Amino acid sequence: MLEATHPPVVMRPVAYSFRFKEMGWAIFTLNDTTGEFSIQSDWGNYSYRWHVNALGEGYTLHSFLTKCDADYIANKFKRDGLLKDEIDIEATEKAFHDHICQERRARNIKTKAEARGLWLEVDEWAEAGFVDMCFTDSLSDFFDYHHDFIRHERSTRYKFLVTELLPFFQRYLRENAQLSLESAPTISL
Repeated sequence: MLEATHPPVVMRPVAYSFRFKEMGWAIFTLNDTTGEFSIQSDWGNYSYRWHVNALGEGYTLHSFLTKCDADYIANKFKRDGLLKDEIDIEATEKAFHDHICQERRARNIKTKAEARGLWLEVDEWAEAGFVDMCFTDSLSDFFDYHHDFIRHERSTRYKFLVTELLPFFQRYLRENAQLSLESAPTISL
């Protein structure tokens, strides 16, 4: 059985709840005492805890977040796996095609027909979204280290978080910095 060694510390997080004209909702919760920041939204749930003593003299989590780059905050959220980079299908397909051309020019691919066959196999694999990492025998023979050709891009969730959701909230915090936490608006849904 668990037994506490000290009485509990009472902390007061502040939650900001928004509905958006375009679509969806988000609740941003900040706790200046513990350094916790979380977002629950239509676009995913994210959280991170900063060490409040390391934020700098005179900084609260509220003020710290207004000064941060949205990309920095989103990278803190990446531990969840929700923001994992995705395969960039077009760039990956191009990387494979470029390698086929390079090898054909170097005469490591003997015939035009062989190069065309590899090209078409890459196209089929690209249509499947490069999901199945099992190559055909001819692709396996040709691409020893096929992972070297896989290109990635930021996930759609990551892009939305960095370009829309976090900038919206940071702007809100900056514009409403004069509000004390006691008079922060309560919005009922």
